[in-house]
Amino acid sequence: MAGEKTARELIYETNRDVKWICRALQKMEAEGEEFERRLRALEGWRAEKAGDR
Repeated sequence: MAGEKTARELIYETNRDVKWICRALQKMEAEGEEFERRLRALEGWRAEKAGDR
């Protein structure tokens, strides 16, 4: 039974992994929001340029 993790070790590891996943998802969401903001700005610019013709 050498090398087996205790319940406490598994809980600690799982908690650490969940926190990492949450941080990664928050970062992805923030990047998605920034990309969406930039895309909307570009679409607005294109609409203005089309109106200038």
